[in-house]
Amino acid sequence: MPTTSKTKQTSIDFGIRKVSKQNFSHIICLPSVALKTLGNPEELGIQLVQQEGHQYIKLVLAKKKELAK
Repeated sequence: MPTTSKTKQTSIDFGIRKVSKQNFSHIICLPSVALKTLGNPEELGIQLVQQEGHQYIKLVLAKKKELAK
């Protein structure tokens, strides 16, 4: 039996962004309000999601790994 998710998804559109090239990297600039919404993190995880014919980039708050004692 397939599982379904009942979580509510919220999307905020930050408009079209230019992809700049610098050496061997590609850079996308985000507006400051995007990072403020996430609590001004210093590190983010970046994921490419491919689902049902759609592709998008997902920013995820990075979790700090605690040192083992």
